[in-house]
Amino acid sequence: MNKLFLTATVLVSLSASAHADTYNLESLVSGHGSFTYDGLTFSNFSAVSTGPNAVNLNYIDLVTVNIGVGEGAGFILTGSLEAFAGGHGDLSLSYDVSTSTGSLITDSFLRGTGVAVNGANWNVSENYTNPANNAQIGNGLTISNNAIVGSETFAGVKSLIVAQNIGWNGGGAINGFVDLSQVEQTFSVSAGGGPPPPEAPGPVPGAGHLGFFGLALGAAALKLRRRFAS
Repeated sequence: MNKLFLTATVLVSLSASAHADTYNLESLVSGHGSFTYDGLTFSNFSAVSTGPNAVNLNYIDLVTVNIGVGEGAGFILTGSLEAFAGGHGDLSLSYDVSTSTGSLITDSFLRGTGVAVNGANWNVSENYTNPANNAQIGNGLTISNNAIVGSETFAGVKSLIVAQNIGWNGGGAINGFVDLSQVEQTFSVSAGGGPPPPEAPGPVPGAGHLGFFGLALGAAALKLRRRFAS
């Protein structure tokens, strides 16, 4: 293969996988917005922030992310959820996640990035509901500044409702401070729910014999060419 073509192909592939879109949370909530990324559609957003250190939704963005083929896709919630000693805030967020026909959501992943010092802390907890029957899916997830990563695998579903709560607390110490800057939320999708794949065609009767016969003819023709050429 042409090296220039191969290099260009690799660069295009990397560029496509690195592509990310940014959506403002306030716009998604007030405008009843939605977005689709890597086969997942996120919609029906609702968000409320409370507490003395409540965050303005206009300062919260969702940046799409894919952590690898088959590893999950979703978004990173970005913004400064912060408080000093004696302060605290809370963000309640809910939204729907759905897949395209023939695929199922099979697990969820959470990761938080931030700082919490001198007794300050942050935590993120969420649970999932199947909109088809209002049944709870799995046990839900909880992460915190003491355990920043969590994941859960469950029976595949075509859609689910996420109910998430994010809390941050500056603690009681004089120099307490917390700043939760990112919450990564992704879901893995696997094939399923669609029609079964077509069966591979069986061997054609006599195909092996015909192939051998063709090879024999080719060898004979090559022998004749060499004979006449000498």
